[in-house]
Amino acid sequence: MSNRRFAHFLYWHLRRECEQLYANELGNEVGTPYIANSQQLERFFFTVIMECLLKFGGQYCYNPHRDEKTPELVRSHLYKQTRFWNQLISLHNENMHYPDAIERIKKALTENKEYKKSDWECLVNPLEPEMLLIHLKMDKMKMFSSARKPILLPWANGSLIFKEGDDLRQDVLGLQIIRCMDTAWKSRRSHRNKKPERENIILDLNMTTYQVLATPKCITKDFSLEGFRQYGFIQMVPGETLSSINETYGKTMGYIRSGTFGMKEFLDGMSVKNPDYRHQNVTNEHLYWAFMNSLAGSTVATFVIGIRDRHNDNIMIGLQGEIFHIDYGHILDHRKKKLGYDREPHEFILTTDFVKPGFKKGFREAVEQVFAHGPDKDVIRKIFLEKCIWAYERVLESRHDLKLRFLMLVNADLPELKYADLQYLDQKLGYDMSEHDEPGHKWEQNKEVLVSAFRRKMNEYMSNRGMRLIMNFIAHDVRKKIKQTLKI
Repeated sequence: MSNRRFAHFLYWHLRRECEQLYANELGNEVGTPYIANSQQLERFFFTVIMECLLKFGGQYCYNPHRDEKTPELVRSHLYKQTRFWNQLISLHNENMHYPDAIERIKKALTENKEYKKSDWECLVNPLEPEMLLIHLKMDKMKMFSSARKPILLPWANGSLIFKEGDDLRQDVLGLQIIRCMDTAWKSRRSHRNKKPERENIILDLNMTTYQVLATPKCITKDFSLEGFRQYGFIQMVPGETLSSINETYGKTMGYIRSGTFGMKEFLDGMSVKNPDYRHQNVTNEHLYWAFMNSLAGSTVATFVIGIRDRHNDNIMIGLQGEIFHIDYGHILDHRKKKLGYDREPHEFILTTDFVKPGFKKGFREAVEQVFAHGPDKDVIRKIFLEKCIWAYERVLESRHDLKLRFLMLVNADLPELKYADLQYLDQKLGYDMSEHDEPGHKWEQNKEVLVSAFRRKMNEYMSNRGMRLIMNFIAHDVRKKIKQTLKI
């Protein structure tokens, strides 16, 4: 097979389906012999395709030969990736319930003969098959403090995050939808026949996406459906979370007093601390425009897709000043609740702390919010609002493509993608309005109604202090600090 990238992802997607079907077979989840036979036939079909891929897929997939220097059999890149994946899962399951899990994994790699560090060197990146990962930096391996406790695996030329417990196919879907939106925003069609107020505006929203690969495994020793465990790899994107930014750059009383979650101070110091920016003539103005563009894009994307579980460890600012979201485990308005209380009543992660100058409660001095930078702060705010409206209009024009991508995966057994869940998407894209159309009522009129409602919501959120969002951020930080103190 001439296309290495296609062969690579085809192998892992086929393997994922085979693992799921095998888990169903062991768990006796099928109700009738007819269904059992059909699932066994489906698994046999996928296995045959995978074996043909490995046999006839070329050197990348299968090319066993003896190396001139060593008598050991040298296998293909996919064989080495699979061996690395099995070792990583085994180390993860054996050690993750210990407080010093990372140290145990390092020790096993250096002392346990069952695990070979050589299998972790010169490894084709599971997320980018064109890249070869070299020189594993064991001293920089770490575990993140989030609920799923993902592990950072750094090499000299790239990093991976290994995560267990979430069906990462949902993240793949969310990121794919954002890429489709970004393509629509950048297309030439978006910039034809502009309105007069958009004459000097370009709809490039500095969107940041990353690669994700779901690689679950059926742990056969359990002999039940519980043995099917969700694993996967996530690309490490350089940047800082809002939580770490506020901890480093925020003032006393953090979210309540600083007024910007520390984002303004972070952006101001970025061009000073990074020597590469001085050589590239990157100024604060470049960083602020990148922040504004990406905030507009992420605001529209989270509104349309219904991305939830938004806390300050799920929102990041990259090294170019762009803001972006991570972890798409809750989409289509699946909100998290605590004791029956809706933790996320907001549709936008957007408050005055991001976009509008205001005043501190209890203080007379003015608060400089993120957009309140320089003499063009009002101009930036107007451009931000216009970009959000324009981006939403382009999404509505591409609504059939977006809806089709969701419909194709309704039967893929994703945790939060069923036919009933698509009602939220229908509301945001105007599909629920068609059955109430009056004679002669056109889509353009429906579109104007949707855009007007979106504009009203934007103005409301941009003038709202958003105390419930701030309290959500504070509660998350307090919960994280307690877990770190107790080492849970």
